[in-house]
Amino acid sequence: EQERQQQQQQQVNSAVEAAGGLSEQERQQQLRLQRQQRRLQKRQHQEQRQQHRMQSSAQGGAGLYTTVGASEMPGQQQQQQQQQLQPELPPVAPRVRKTYRCITARPPPRGLIQHWVLQEVREVGCMAHTLPLPEGQPVPPEAKWCALEVMQVEKVKLSEEASECWGVDPGAVAYQSTVRLITGRTHQIRAQFAACNCSLLGDSLYEALAARWQESGVSTYSSIDGNGGGEWCRAAQKDPSQPVGLQAWQMEILEDGPYFGPAPVVFQAGPPWWWAGNESEE
Repeated sequence: EQERQQQQQQQVNSAVEAAGGLSEQERQQQLRLQRQQRRLQKRQHQEQRQQHRMQSSAQGGAGLYTTVGASEMPGQQQQQQQQQLQPELPPVAPRVRKTYRCITARPPPRGLIQHWVLQEVREVGCMAHTLPLPEGQPVPPEAKWCALEVMQVEKVKLSEEASECWGVDPGAVAYQSTVRLITGRTHQIRAQFAACNCSLLGDSLYEALAARWQESGVSTYSSIDGNGGGEWCRAAQKDPSQPVGLQAWQMEILEDGPYFGPAPVVFQAGPPWWWAGNESEE
């Protein structure tokens, strides 16, 4: 099927070269072929990932991965760990790249952070959430691999509004991280930061979940009370509209298209509402 689509694309390209330009009908046909190719590549990638998860599960595969940057790990050790933990990346370069900013009370590890997670975990009395799996636990077929890169961590001052909202001292210092997504999962940044014991400010759901992980030990990671209740997430249920320290900061369009024109096209937000200057600024 892929070869047939490539042949059709070559025929269209040849016709365009012979005619010296694209008619509207030819342009639409070319766009349709490109969409079909992307759908086929996406389907093939999903099949490859499913096979990888099944192999990982059969081998008692990896669970909770937190891989720091190259400067913090010996070269040979890092290379072996990367080869062991990192699943196969998408065969096609991303068309959109998203970068976020988030704020925490303590600095997160820099570099690549990876997890296997269960999405939409929901039990009676509990809020739906994303649950990172523990290290050494077999990876079930429904688990999703997710990864992000912490590109920058800087110490900043919180605004008066943020300090009052989150109940911290005015002008308190916090850590603002610039995070680039490699995958896009539900609550990915919130869940992965909580698994690193760096819950986002204002995130009462994953802060409570991280507290339970610390109490019970990293090896259990159960999000549910022993009696099946959901007392751990009562604070988040009381005020579900509380602002979370997370900002969609930048989006980059990396592929030419009819709507935005030649790539790259970059959309960028202003400073986040919690920011009152870097810690070193007067």
